[in-house]
Amino acid sequence: MELTEERALEQGIAAHREGRLQDAERLYRSILNTQPGHPDANHNLGVLVAGTGKPEVALPYFKTALDSNSKIEQFWLSYLNMLAKLGQITKAKEVLQQALEAGFKGNKFHQLGELLHKGPVQPSKEQLDQIASLFTQGKFQEALAEGNILAAKFPNNSELLNILGASYSGLKQYDEAISCFRKAIDISPKYANACYNLANALRDTGRYDEAISSYEKAIELKPDFEEAHNNLCNTLRDLLITLITQEKFEEALHQYKKLVTQPSNDPDLTNILGIIYSSLERYDEAISCFEKVISIKPEFSKLQKKITSTKLDVYKSDS
Repeated sequence: MELTEERALEQGIAAHREGRLQDAERLYRSILNTQPGHPDANHNLGVLVAGTGKPEVALPYFKTALDSNSKIEQFWLSYLNMLAKLGQITKAKEVLQQALEAGFKGNKFHQLGELLHKGPVQPSKEQLDQIASLFTQGKFQEALAEGNILAAKFPNNSELLNILGASYSGLKQYDEAISCFRKAIDISPKYANACYNLANALRDTGRYDEAISSYEKAIELKPDFEEAHNNLCNTLRDLLITLITQEKFEEALHQYKKLVTQPSNDPDLTNILGIIYSSLERYDEAISCFEKVISIKPEFSKLQKKITSTKLDVYKSDS
């Protein structure tokens, strides 16, 4: 049965409150597909998007909500706060004056007025774009030089901290990078890209357990985050191979079972699990893994024969 707009909005709000952001976004967008100017759906989608560290994407939703219904105080406040966050101070002052003329004169509007007169509370999009451009060009030192000047003025901007962290990572200054990413996440807990970048830095320093947790957080926030899915698998492989190299086979098996909660069809992971079982002389399970690998990826057969032939030959000769 097709959902009414009212029912879709109720379900979207419930999903939003429960942290099921993908479901909430789908429901809000389903409303906007048929009623693009729907004030509540626009406003709530703006809140959702802003929470992922994308204020410039959220801003048009807040504007549409306010344009559609200017009688709701929260619509004014959300739009004003986002303008201020993006450094659009002149525009924010104009909108604040409109709100006051419309009769909105509560304490929150008074506080906003004081903040706006003190100057921008966040760097502008142009400032952030300039530093991001330096990073994209591989000019990490220049990005840090300009970014840290800006951070001294705006220490609580998660997007700026994320760019600084990425620049430190580019220079292999991982302690500084990790510190920046953690601060960004503290400010914006639902910032999936910062969680992903933190995981990459942790992985590069061999802190595989922490990296895996951070990749999982990024995926929780953004389920279709393909790069995070790929790097999660790669990091798990790195962890298991490290433990195998150290001959910590029991620990490797424990980590595999803890982190892989469902049967894996990844041939590399299944291959590693087979090596762990073989090293523990659990040959039935090892053979099962290797056969599964070969069925998925036949070219593994030569490699697997080379790796396990001695132990498996011994096992087979006794059977």
